Amino acid sequence: MAALNYKQFIVLHSFCILSFFSAKAQPFSFHNVNTSDGLSENNVRSVSIDKNGYLWIGTVDGLNVYDGYAVTSFKKETNPEIASNNVIHLTCDSKNRLWLGTNDGITWMDENRKFHRVMLQDTVSKFGSRTIMDTKVLGPVLYTSLGQFSFNESSKPVTSVL
Repeated sequence: MAALNYKQFIVLHSFCILSFFSAKAQPFSFHNVNTSDGLSENNVRSVSIDKNGYLWIGTVDGLNVYDGYAVTSFKKETNPEIASNNVIHLTCDSKNRLWLGTNDGITWMDENRKFHRVMLQDTVSKFGSRTIMDTKVLGPVLYTSLGQFSFNESSKPVTSVL
């Protein structure tokens, strides 16, 4: 039997290393979450993952949280501070607050899962919002049908950005 030359040795060695690593990889596992699992509606509009690893799901009929095992739903009927059941946008900010954008206003949820309704300029509660972005300088910036606003940490009112 002839001895392996240098190129054959490298190819054989590389193949052995690659097969070792590919044999140790874990397979991906996917699970579809839908109404049979407790989701309030199959028409999902937005998703966000909080700092605790919970998957928040905004649908046309409520806010849902999936913990990997079960779904819990939140609706305006039982949580009146939620602006609307039709959740268009979800954002989790750096303080682990969940922000819900809807056609009827914005709601944010604190770490204790208490909902808070956003009032613009201390009086306006009904407005559309499709996007909420967390920024390092201003914190959460709310993009609404009435303009852009930032959330004031100290007194909780929302102030105009532009």
